[in-house]
Amino acid sequence: MLRLLFAATSLTFFGCSQTPPPIAIAPVIEAKAPEFKSPEKPKETDAAAKKLLGEVIAAHTGGNPEKLSKLKTVTFEHTGTARGADGAQAPASWNVKYSGKRKCHALVVYLVPNGNTLISVYNEGRGFFGVQGQPKIPLTGTGVRDVAMQMGEESIMYLFGFDDPALVARTAVVEKIGDKEMLGLHVWSPTVEHLLLSVDAKTKLITRMQYQGSEAGTPTVKDLRIVKHREIDGFTLPEKYTVTANGILLFEWEKLAFEAGMVLDPKLFDVP
Repeated sequence: MLRLLFAATSLTFFGCSQTPPPIAIAPVIEAKAPEFKSPEKPKETDAAAKKLLGEVIAAHTGGNPEKLSKLKTVTFEHTGTARGADGAQAPASWNVKYSGKRKCHALVVYLVPNGNTLISVYNEGRGFFGVQGQPKIPLTGTGVRDVAMQMGEESIMYLFGFDDPALVARTAVVEKIGDKEMLGLHVWSPTVEHLLLSVDAKTKLITRMQYQGSEAGTPTVKDLRIVKHREIDGFTLPEKYTVTANGILLFEWEKLAFEAGMVLDPKLFDVP
């Protein structure tokens, strides 16, 4: 939901007014949700899934899975384009800071003249969003759950969600991506409700991520497709990827900056 709140923000914010109007949440998810079902969560990870999970983690950590312990704090910034309420794509950056798996501070900056900076903060089940410098809008009801689900998505994309002894997995059958064979892996944890990963059979890198979410009561299948990875500080991370919801392109990220293990100001995660 966090990204979709930003994607739903009207591009009329790009005008010259110094006092932009309140955020208007536009119905960006028009298309019918495709069929997508989460299987029953297993009680524990079986041998085949454990082997593949280990290979995936090794592929993303340069063969040093113990490096996951460095990801207690993470910050990353993507630049690319974001969809507005009118369906147009505009240049934007996505700057996110995590402390653990349940505290998140996110900014979307529209990189156009007089473009706004939008903010969202989530802290242990409470949160808000809005235009930076304007009144905050509390996250309530299903909005809190939807943001938590997206955070679970990002925790796997940026690897820190794998550092969880309670994570369980099972193998899946998934389709090819282009001419590349894929291996499938379902994952669950206390902070990951469910994700289906498509893993390149040769490199063991995550190439696609899907899950059933919802936006303001609308069933929404999220689909992330990674087309380019980059090694940063020993971690292999998604640099270029797209995010769609019910088949509608929301974001197309092109460049990535990433840092782990830094000290973050606790005030970043304050929720009134």
